Amino acid sequence: MDFLEEQEAFCEYIRNHLGTYLNNIDVPPVINDAIDLQKHHENSLIFVSFEDYNYESLSLDSQLKTYNVSLCPIVTMDTSENLHTKIWALTQAIKDLFSKNSTMAGLVDSVLLTQILSYEYAGGDSSMKATVINLKVETEDLT
Repeated sequence: MDFLEEQEAFCEYIRNHLGTYLNNIDVPPVINDAIDLQKHHENSLIFVSFEDYNYESLSLDSQLKTYNVSLCPIVTMDTSENLHTKIWALTQAIKDLFSKNSTMAGLVDSVLLTQILSYEYAGGDSSMKATVINLKVETEDLT
């Protein structure tokens, strides 16, 4: 799989499986792009960023590929209290999705949650809340 196919498969996995872990919340759009709230106006979004690809030789025809994925769920347009509840419910669902499915149904060899950052007042705006969920992904890449 090339980079774009792999990234789209990762995002599609989130779209197809996150709903299992959300209680009465629709799966928000999953966007493989930079955060742009001028372009995307939904009340709830998940931006995905793929970063820092590293390779280590395993054999003559395969490499261990390691990369980082940052997921940034953002919720807007509600009361501060409701946004707080929504962002943490969404963050918990994403955490559960990857901690209970560490191979993403065979899409990767392993995915490990490494960090969750909270942005309760993103940009000083109490009408928007966000978290950043950092993942480390490993997979074998055949050459």
